[in-house]
Amino acid sequence: MNTNVISKYLQFLRKSHNYTQDDLAQKLGISRQAVSKWETGISIPDLEVLLKISKLYEVTINDILEPKVHLQKITDFEQIPTLPENELREALKQFDTPSLVIALMGASPETNNFVERLFPDINYETARMNIGRIKLETVEDMQKQIISMINLLHANDTCHMNIFNQQQLPDQDIRMFLIRAKNSTYVTNNNTSSPSKPASKDYCYSEGDYTYTDTYMGDEHFAGEEAVWIKGTPVYAMNYYGQILSENFDIAFLKEMLSLVSYERPFRGPEYYQKGDYAYHCQVHGDFNCFHGEEIIYCKQEKVYFCMFHGGSLS
Repeated sequence: MNTNVISKYLQFLRKSHNYTQDDLAQKLGISRQAVSKWETGISIPDLEVLLKISKLYEVTINDILEPKVHLQKITDFEQIPTLPENELREALKQFDTPSLVIALMGASPETNNFVERLFPDINYETARMNIGRIKLETVEDMQKQIISMINLLHANDTCHMNIFNQQQLPDQDIRMFLIRAKNSTYVTNNNTSSPSKPASKDYCYSEGDYTYTDTYMGDEHFAGEEAVWIKGTPVYAMNYYGQILSENFDIAFLKEMLSLVSYERPFRGPEYYQKGDYAYHCQVHGDFNCFHGEEIIYCKQEKVYFCMFHGGSLS
């Protein structure tokens, strides 16, 4: 995650809804200082607050944490007719009608006609009459906000570097092997093996000198261990314990999150993810050699699942 990009996006989401930092803090039940820290890149909201923000702004957590950015897509409001209509429409939808009309008050007839064609359901004449006289500074400020939002919402592939393209790794690297092994066992329910303990559920996956095992016991309350061997020597292990807390838990959503395991964090799922009513958060402390963490799933802001884990490399 790019905290600078997130901070800018949070700031413009707030401004596009005409909230002050105090307004937003009151709506979220937090301090103004917390909002200020997000918008200056000092910190990011935790998952429970992110859920409230996503509901307030009607965006997903993914949109907040991975905004599509191109910082210099346009620099002048009169450039907006040069943009693809679908992209411009998506950016302008972030603003209410009065904000959009205020920005258009300082635009050329050509730009006004272009935007009015994108949103034909708006009664622009009535909106202008309701707004009345307005300061030039207000018009210019609203145009700047729209320009910034457009730039934030435009894709910049260089801001989404893939960790796999940054690393020149041997095919049998432990982390890469873990990714393949996890997606070939519990996630897909393949490579099951005979129980190694009474009433345990076991998976085993091998590639050449590498072997991965996952053994767990229990159902709604469960515990288990993952491990990797190279030529019969244990080199990595992780223990975990978790609970299903509600009938709203969706195992398919959990498996989808576990399938997104990354090279940088080859333990459980991504740091944050939201899909429909479900939100996933996985917090990790430490590094590959020694780590501990917890994953949590919410359904409509209800905590429905958690799993704690710890592990590291062996020698």
